[in-house]
Amino acid sequence: MAPNGPDRMCVGSVYAKGSIFQAQFHCLAPRIGRRAAIVAVAHAMLVAMYHVLETGQPYSKDTARPKPSQTPIGAASLSILQKLGVKVTIESTINRRPA
Repeated sequence: MAPNGPDRMCVGSVYAKGSIFQAQFHCLAPRIGRRAAIVAVAHAMLVAMYHVLETGQPYSKDTARPKPSQTPIGAASLSILQKLGVKVTIESTINRRPA
């Protein structure tokens, strides 16, 4: 069955050299299969289009991949563990020379 709608758009972007969507497709296809990768890329394209329409800003590569939260993963994990009642201590494993 031939792709239609967002899938057709997605297939075109997958073959466009240098496209961020092409890179995403080639990363996903070996793991989840070509059809599922096309659906995932189509979803990423729709999210990017939504953000362009919502903000009124022109498309950029940052639009395709939204920035992660500014909280470092370690700090977020630490706070989650503390909320669960786990006592966490952090020690440096780097041997520093005395000054």
